[in-house]
Amino acid sequence: EVVEANYAVSRPAGSYSGGTTLTSGTIVVNNSAGLGTGAVTMNGGTLNTSVNLANPIVLNDTANTIAPNGNYQRLTGQISGPGGFTVASGGGTPGLELTNTANNFAGAVTINGGTYLRLTASEVLPDAVSVINNGNLRLDVVGGGVETIAGLSGGGSVWVPTTNSAMHTLVVGANDASSTFTGTIGASGQNNAYLGLTKIGAGTLTLSGANSYGG
Repeated sequence: EVVEANYAVSRPAGSYSGGTTLTSGTIVVNNSAGLGTGAVTMNGGTLNTSVNLANPIVLNDTANTIAPNGNYQRLTGQISGPGGFTVASGGGTPGLELTNTANNFAGAVTINGGTYLRLTASEVLPDAVSVINNGNLRLDVVGGGVETIAGLSGGGSVWVPTTNSAMHTLVVGANDASSTFTGTIGASGQNNAYLGLTKIGAGTLTLSGANSYGG
């Protein structure tokens, strides 16, 4: 199925398995099996989902947008391809959750202001990926975890929630990347004692915010 304009999907499970290609516009998914069982290929456009999705996702463009509608819609399929994506508001409290440690896409991840990207396993973002965080990057792995990225920029927050009292480490500088982050590592009211930062690589990480992490 090829989508080139605004389109809402609520079809029952098992309708098709040949995959979905999104080239422009918006596809709205209201059923966790609404995109069948095949891969979702994004050549641009917006994927708006109010449900968890298990489909593999192939990012072929840098102008892909994933817009969750509601609190932490989970993507469990492998995300691959040369492109990246932007987390944007799809309605409600717009949170996106990533769980797959086999993700191997190459483009940057942008977190828009007012949105949330929750990582619930270690190393679900490929090391070569840079994160432009103008919203919220939530590290939330049961038992604690590590996330390695290339660059960190933007003016948002990185934090561990109060519901998680296990150590998390954000590792920045893979591929010798340099970046400037004007936001905060640690956030008011969150579990800042369980968040640490490690700088690797030959690049420079510039921190301009009033950080409160304690790990």
